[in-house]
Amino acid sequence: MREDLETVRPASLPPGDSPQSLSNGLQRSSEPSSWDCGTRVALNSNTLPLFGSVVGLIFLAVAHAGTAQKSTDQRSASEPTNATFRADANLALVPFQAVSNENDMITDLRADEIEVREDGISQKVVSFEGGRIYPRVSNIEVHLLFDCSGSIQTPGLLNPRVFSANLLDEFQHARIAIWGFSGPKSPKYFTVPTRDLARLNRALEKVRGMKNGSTPLYRSLLQVARRLSKPSSDSVRMIVVVSDGLSNVGPSIADGAIRAAQRAGAALFPVLVNAQASNSSSRPPEVAERVLAFQKVFTSMAEPTGGRSFEFPGEAPGDLLNQILNRISSVIRRDYIAGYSPALVGGHNPHKVQVFLKDNNRGRIVGGVRYVQH
Repeated sequence: MREDLETVRPASLPPGDSPQSLSNGLQRSSEPSSWDCGTRVALNSNTLPLFGSVVGLIFLAVAHAGTAQKSTDQRSASEPTNATFRADANLALVPFQAVSNENDMITDLRADEIEVREDGISQKVVSFEGGRIYPRVSNIEVHLLFDCSGSIQTPGLLNPRVFSANLLDEFQHARIAIWGFSGPKSPKYFTVPTRDLARLNRALEKVRGMKNGSTPLYRSLLQVARRLSKPSSDSVRMIVVVSDGLSNVGPSIADGAIRAAQRAGAALFPVLVNAQASNSSSRPPEVAERVLAFQKVFTSMAEPTGGRSFEFPGEAPGDLLNQILNRISSVIRRDYIAGYSPALVGGHNPHKVQVFLKDNNRGRIVGGVRYVQH
């Protein structure tokens, strides 16, 4: 789904509470019993009636407590909950968006309205986040991949101060990684996911310092996605690619990059800059047509991975990074994440995982496809 920066719809509410484990209440108490097992009780004709009365009172108390607990459980089951639930640390997380038939973002989706299938077989959803009902608590990794050509090297376009203003302050579980590509030895990994503003600033300085060379766009994107191919059970990954969409290597490997991103559970966010300049009327018609084809392939990589594409017609704005992070923050607010526990068996074959809406009248799923290996 392609969106212009000016037409992004309002987002859902930001996350709040911590997850609530399904296993709460199943742990055995470590407190000592109130019964002293070392004390002997002599049962005779005098003590037996008293003992029976005590047992009877205990039985009634336990029965009453069980009835009260059952009533509480029934009441809780019928009430909506605002807590994200999580049952297992070994999770495969699948990010997605839900869109209504009117093309509006659905912000009140519930866990029981979706189905997660692995190779077509329904799986038990044990983790669900997003929208106005279930707070976001999973770690978020935003990987910024910059095409280090002259189009983004203008001073001021990459201002590190916007990291905290637009993303890190709002999302306490978010971290940012920075990559760059230009020339044959690409991509360059300048910093691992971090919240350290000084480290991010140094990484941006290295991006600015890259020499303007060839543009291995799709090969670099493929390598970044493969680098992230071992997904973390507690992180959701977003790869934001800032480029004019042109590449010295044809887009034939774009499908491979999409599959690699799906295996990593990473959504792709192509950011097309200088689109109008790239399609200048001064180009021969056949060249302009080829440029359009390249840019179409670039922006179309978003939807199959659950991402979004953003376009900046004409010259890149002076607050490029600020606008990019604003849009990414908006997406994070309205994303959903479904998690399930894959079977722990040997083998390295990829298994296709997909999220479905149970009721097609509710709308449709955007993204929600990835591959896992187990």
